[in-house]
Amino acid sequence: MPRSLNVGGINVNLNPDAKEAAGATAIGMKLKTEDWDIVAASEDFNYHSEIWNAAWNGGVNGGGFSSYNSTTHRGNISVNAGTLARFVAQQSPLFDIDGLCLFYRWNRVTPSNESWTSWNAHNGYTDDGADGMIDKGYRYYLVTLATGEQIDVYILHMDAETSDADNAARDVQLKQLADAIIATHNGRPVVVLGDTNCRYTRDYIKDHFIDRIEADGRFTVRDAYVQKVLGGLYPVVGANAIMDQGDISANRQQHGYDYGEVVDKVFYINTTESGKRLSLVSYIMDYSFKNDEGEPLADHWPIVVKLDIHDYNPAIDDEDEPGAGLSGEYYIRNVSSGYFLKQGGKYDTHAVTGTYGSLMKLVRMSGGKYAIQSPIGNLMQSDPWMDGSSQSLWYVSQAIGKKKLYFIYYDEGTVRRVLASNSLRSYPHDPNYASVTISSFNASSNLQKWELLTKEQLMAEMVEKASETTPYECTFLLPGANFESKDDGKKAWSGWPVNATKMTYNDCGGAIDITNGNPCAEVYCSSYSGLTSYGTEWEVGQTLTGLPDGKYKVTMQGFYRDGEMNQNNPGAIHAYLYARSGGVEEKTSLQSMYNAQCSKISNTVKNKDKDGYFIPNGMEDATYFFNAGYYENEVTVTVTGGTLTVAVGKPVKTKTTSGWTCFDNFRLFYLGNPDYDGIESVEAAETTSGRSERKMLENGRIVIVKDGVRYNTAGQQVR
Repeated sequence: MPRSLNVGGINVNLNPDAKEAAGATAIGMKLKTEDWDIVAASEDFNYHSEIWNAAWNGGVNGGGFSSYNSTTHRGNISVNAGTLARFVAQQSPLFDIDGLCLFYRWNRVTPSNESWTSWNAHNGYTDDGADGMIDKGYRYYLVTLATGEQIDVYILHMDAETSDADNAARDVQLKQLADAIIATHNGRPVVVLGDTNCRYTRDYIKDHFIDRIEADGRFTVRDAYVQKVLGGLYPVVGANAIMDQGDISANRQQHGYDYGEVVDKVFYINTTESGKRLSLVSYIMDYSFKNDEGEPLADHWPIVVKLDIHDYNPAIDDEDEPGAGLSGEYYIRNVSSGYFLKQGGKYDTHAVTGTYGSLMKLVRMSGGKYAIQSPIGNLMQSDPWMDGSSQSLWYVSQAIGKKKLYFIYYDEGTVRRVLASNSLRSYPHDPNYASVTISSFNASSNLQKWELLTKEQLMAEMVEKASETTPYECTFLLPGANFESKDDGKKAWSGWPVNATKMTYNDCGGAIDITNGNPCAEVYCSSYSGLTSYGTEWEVGQTLTGLPDGKYKVTMQGFYRDGEMNQNNPGAIHAYLYARSGGVEEKTSLQSMYNAQCSKISNTVKNKDKDGYFIPNGMEDATYFFNAGYYENEVTVTVTGGTLTVAVGKPVKTKTTSGWTCFDNFRLFYLGNPDYDGIESVEAAETTSGRSERKMLENGRIVIVKDGVRYNTAGQQVR
């Protein structure tokens, strides 16, 4: 288009960077070098002939199989008597043109049935994007491919600028085009492409275009950028704009696109009325679209999308696109607190965040929503609880930052409700918990942003970051660490003295305080009248495998009482915390029940020792002491061969009645591996080795496997 235009003495800057005729010729010449079937132009005004002449280059008669033809060009921007009259009357459009055009490879595609529709709303005349100066709208084409397949193609140019009135105008336009597509029964796949002037973070593209069309039931709508770059997840309206993160040049070299969102978009739409389906092959921004001086040929980089058209195959086409969405198992970590989503708190079933998390499963449902399953049920939208028997459906959408972050939310009428962690206050007493709430959407709040991390990613992070001075908590590797009432992970603990002589046990908490939650476990030597042999040996534990070698610390809360309560004679300690690996056993005696020296605890705890300090008498009492941080025990061990056994037990027989061991809240920490080779991350391993093959953690080291041969991060072969 021209750089500027003078209308009635008013100078309007159209595109100050335009290269006009010479630039248009260069665009036409460049088109011939590209393997593109159709090209949608959205500001094709005064220099259309220069583009077309250069791109045609002989056409059919010249055998120009690399040449392009064009559809209707509706005219130039020029001032005449009619233009001045419309300008004086402030009538829209000032110029009866749309600037749209479809360039196409004449030997590959044939467009027909051209129609043009003006938008029902716009904002601005000579200001706010000057949208009233031309008759913006969309065009439709029936495109027949050389192979005989047919698709419907819409090209468009939407309202510019970002005022509330501009946003409202685009909202009308999104709905208008959606309704036009819904009204069709052509039985063909659809492609929509052009300059939308929309961003997902400020425009309701998902709600008022994609969801509106998909509500019909015949259609499935995909955005090529969202599918390829964002993994099928749509950003949230109101969030910060998605701009490039990190090294843009490296991003382009690796992926062929910027991570940031642009306003030019390509949608592909499948319909159940067709026996054909479209699928996405590739998406790039073409940064080679430059002139001989290395300058961009247009003010937007071309978005280049390759689509495949094929016969409908239910086994393939009824599933989401490969790589789309986030179906899978994750630990969900809050950005603000660094704590992980888990069950706990009230009734032991509330959503809380803790220093380690529950493994959550995301199941993609219809409409791009997810059911989020915890180990005890479904994550509910009420309060929220983690043990729902029915599924609540959530959106999981990008909240772009230096890391991949996500909002987890649902819409309650016109209000967007987001899963959020509270600040680091305990819930309600345990310092290792913080509560989780449902909040109104706030794009700038890190309390509403979450990371989704696989077990493998957490283990890689653990190896990268752990050291003696900065232990990395890896309790997620220890099932049933808290003996939570509904956690099937408790089954990993074995050795309970069931039916052992005079012994009873409880691994699900018995009577617990429902506000504190936090069930605990016990092994108890029952008192039997007339018998003199009461307590046999016992050990409860579990063995972990596949761990990175190195130093680990095991902590737990637990105490031992030797016989009946006797404040004046506490007795000996016979119970231990164990950690074993590679034939080496480390152990430490449990705390005595009388060690708490607690002067203030719950009103329900009544018993005191001889010095007037409170002591527990029963599992419910014990939960208050454990929640308050009493009775800590720890042991360290060096893991070799990736195997670690964690246990608590009493290795000797005792004759005292009512001997009691109570324990809870196991935690596991990795302190690093002094033999680790020092590479900083899995990504760094790939860079250092120069290999992009399979990478894995093996005994604390990153190993790259190529063609069945194992290499270290220096590229040396290892056994």
